[in-house]
Amino acid sequence: MKTQIQNNNEIQLASLLKQDVYRMDLLKAIHRIKSKELWIAGGFVRNMVWDSLHGYKHRSELGDVDVFYFDIENIEKNEELKLSKKLNKILPNVNWSIKNQARMHLHDNNQQYKNLEDALTKFPDTSSAVAVRLNNLNEIVIIAPFGLEDLFNLLVKPTPSCQQNILTYEKYKSRQIEKKWTTIWPLLHIEK
Repeated sequence: MKTQIQNNNEIQLASLLKQDVYRMDLLKAIHRIKSKELWIAGGFVRNMVWDSLHGYKHRSELGDVDVFYFDIENIEKNEELKLSKKLNKILPNVNWSIKNQARMHLHDNNQQYKNLEDALTKFPDTSSAVAVRLNNLNEIVIIAPFGLEDLFNLLVKPTPSCQQNILTYEKYKSRQIEKKWTTIWPLLHIEK
């Protein structure tokens, strides 16, 4: 659900974001694109929280920055490329990965998603199913359909949708190994 900052985990997440100049620059960059309501999700949020909870002074590397939006009227991949070019003009040297979640159901063999929040419920794990953006008052807005408890408790567990979809569940199992999550963040607890 889209929320203004309401509970302790949301307050803590907003505080971590505000202290991270790099991440705030990225949020400001996507906010400058007025043609779409863009959100950043995945490792952008997850890695920052886990780095903080592990007491790391330097942020872990982001392979890419996952930018999401939901536009059922235009599901052409070309639109994502246009947005990527716009963001690269604002902030070059960032590996922007832009996806219209209105078409991503095809990628995982799911039903059409209703909105961005619904798309997040189809993510492999609950800790990654968090998206953030700035509103017009420069306040941080959060979508976290499973809440933030798992993220802040260093718990990685499959989403209900993941458990029911063999493709997504296989992705869930392999991604922690591929991404070396327990090597980077040894305090994580991963549910199978």
